[in-house]
Amino acid sequence: MSARAARSAVVEQPRRAVPGTLDVAFLAGALALVAWVWAPLRANYFFFDDFALLYDAVNQPLGRFLIGIQGGHLYVVRNLVALATLDAFGPEPSRWFLVVIATHLANVALSFMLVRRLSGSPALGAAAAALWGVAPVQEGTLGWYSVYGQVLATTVLLVLLLDLERAATAGAVGAGRLAVWWLLALVETNLFGTGIGVALALPVVAWLVLPPGCRWRAGGALVGLWVVVPALYVTQNWLWVRYGGGVAVALPVALDMAQKWDRDVTMLRALFGNGIASIVLNVFVRPVRDAAVAPVAAAYGLVVGGAIVLGDARMRRWTIALAIVAAAAYGMIAAGRSVYLVALQGATGGDAARYHYLATVPLVTILALAAGRLAAASRAPARLGDVAAAGVLIALAAGVARGDWRIDQHAAARQETAAALAEIAAEATREPPGRFVRIPNRPFASVGPFFGDMRFPGWAALFAIFNPDDRVAGRVVRFVDARGEVLRGARDGRRSAHLIVPE
Repeated sequence: MSARAARSAVVEQPRRAVPGTLDVAFLAGALALVAWVWAPLRANYFFFDDFALLYDAVNQPLGRFLIGIQGGHLYVVRNLVALATLDAFGPEPSRWFLVVIATHLANVALSFMLVRRLSGSPALGAAAAALWGVAPVQEGTLGWYSVYGQVLATTVLLVLLLDLERAATAGAVGAGRLAVWWLLALVETNLFGTGIGVALALPVVAWLVLPPGCRWRAGGALVGLWVVVPALYVTQNWLWVRYGGGVAVALPVALDMAQKWDRDVTMLRALFGNGIASIVLNVFVRPVRDAAVAPVAAAYGLVVGGAIVLGDARMRRWTIALAIVAAAAYGMIAAGRSVYLVALQGATGGDAARYHYLATVPLVTILALAAGRLAAASRAPARLGDVAAAGVLIALAAGVARGDWRIDQHAAARQETAAALAEIAAEATREPPGRFVRIPNRPFASVGPFFGDMRFPGWAALFAIFNPDDRVAGRVVRFVDARGEVLRGARDGRRSAHLIVPE
């Protein structure tokens, strides 16, 4: 090998040191930082759709609850997880959000492992995982339990990407591994809408990152997802309409929305720009202003573009594959949301924090790979990279400590819930024990504007969530309501059928 070829090999091959003390130290530092930042989530309360989810869980028959579709998302797996959480902890939000924190920390560890394996550098792994894990934009997902399915979808994505990297390194893909990838892809579809994008992107991603010896076999086996996933979406929508009381026009409307390419492209561009800016500016610049998005995204593009020019085929293939994953996740959001954000409200939707959790994983991984490639090309000492990564962790911690960003813990919803339950208890205990108590049903504002009285019948629904039976201190409670839509909606519920009565 010539001297020039030897130097090129040094640039093109990532460090493959056996994981050791440095890995443990960097991973522990990233996890400790992320755990400290998100520990206040334990004091979060339920919010908007969360109340409808809890009410459906305690009131709907099991089959109808599982196939329920909300906002275009397929939720069978997410709903199973919610049922298990409700069975384990009851409607105690601190425990639900402790599960959210634990899952987020698992995702931080998995993202560290992915960057570590792709770059060979534990320092890059820690910096990328910390940048992604502490970014304030993640509050939109972590702070709202109804979006927890996206957290789980990110876990599945990271497991898929890690196993793809292992298969690429081993140069072999067996039938068992392909079956697992199929299963994980189908699980993705029923966690959150972004997971549908991941499942559809998987055949291309596998073809890009696997070596030639198994590329066509894996890609050919996975391409069936392009038929199965749309068929699954149509079938679950049909089941929801036929057996779950869903709206028959929902699927045609969704398909019509997906065909408005100009709106979708507008929103997709905004999502990419805001996602990149939110990760790069992170805790240091809050909130992210529209004027900052384009320059930050342009700088990101220059860094990644320069690294691609200097990189090898492996780095280029992974960069393209990760960009496709981000585009697929953001594309599903744009297809489903651009109709009312771009067309009806004149907004781009890029600043909606809940849209960015999953897609920012591939974006930050691309940035880490680019940074590693540029560092290798500059022949900077490896120890300098370790120091720089430690500096990133320290800077992030300082930015959080000195900044004014605080997690919205939905105190108003907590207060309204406590006040309503206290008033119900007070009215019930005015009657002697053993008596039926008839309480006028009242609205509950914290469920938000998207659920009508038929879907969430106010105090009666709230009572069903937080009371396992119909009694308060030995009194049997009934909620009196004269509205026809409420009474009709209550007929098929496990609790509402007898909890809500006409005047």
